[in-house]
Amino acid sequence: PGHGGGILLSAFEGPVPSLSVTASAISGNTAKGRALNDPQVSPQGGGIFNLGAHLSLANDTVAGNTAVKDNVGHAPAVGGGIVQVDFGAPTPVSAARTNSRPEGLGVLVPRILAAEAAARTPAAGRSATASRVASAATTSLDFVTLAGNSAELFGGIASLAGRFDVANTIVAGSSGGDCGNPGNVTSAGFNLESANDCGFRQTGDQVSTDPMLDALKVNAPGVTATMALLPGSPAIDAASPRCDQGADQRGVTRPQGPRCDIGAFEVAQPQSAMPASPPSPPVTGLRAVASTHGGQAIVGALLLLILVAASGAGLALRRHRAA
Repeated sequence: PGHGGGILLSAFEGPVPSLSVTASAISGNTAKGRALNDPQVSPQGGGIFNLGAHLSLANDTVAGNTAVKDNVGHAPAVGGGIVQVDFGAPTPVSAARTNSRPEGLGVLVPRILAAEAAARTPAAGRSATASRVASAATTSLDFVTLAGNSAELFGGIASLAGRFDVANTIVAGSSGGDCGNPGNVTSAGFNLESANDCGFRQTGDQVSTDPMLDALKVNAPGVTATMALLPGSPAIDAASPRCDQGADQRGVTRPQGPRCDIGAFEVAQPQSAMPASPPSPPVTGLRAVASTHGGQAIVGALLLLILVAASGAGLALRRHRAA
């Protein structure tokens, strides 16, 4: 309860899982409390909750997700779009996990709560920063549109542990802030943020910039919902020149222009029409013949003139003899 309205990816007591999501929309999900029946554990991850695992998104839309609490606890709801956390210590791995007997929530929940409580109290001699660095959690976003998500804190991205890499991605319109803990969000460049919360400072990054997104809907030829780039969007032709994705979320080939577009939507360029030949000017006489048939017509016309002249000369000679 309270974690991962759309997707919950957890490395709790097992091999660290990996999840790769492509050409998909994660939208309209809600994570709400009471989180784990503990008012001190906040609802987290309206769209995706990553607990110590490996997550990769490419050509996806994460939009309209919410984290909200419905209790009187002090902890605010965190991360409307994506949350990444960890226990602050190496995740225990059980080789016999698949052979162990199932355990009920009455057993698992207290252990999860104890682990989270331990994570809030750094081990002796180790700072909270060191605990975060030791996390195995990773998330990478490439050509993702993350927009219109909401939470009390960090409505877009809450990166609270591990490594969170973002490239060629739009983060926009988040209620509660676009990003939290921006020091844990690493820009690989060519991102666009509507605010200035994520710490995007690399080549091609644009901050405090409106991406000019259309409403979330299914745009042809796609079968999953996307947010189209409106004409004049600063995301058009602004992604990395390397462009490591050959198609957008809808399957439209990238790039359509001189460079790929930032986010999950590639604006299709109209086919360039062949320029129409200008009409020929109206002409008459020999010029008309020449313009229609080229050099052969000119030669023919000259021969015709010679024949006419020769006929005229022959006629004059016969008249002279008759006289």
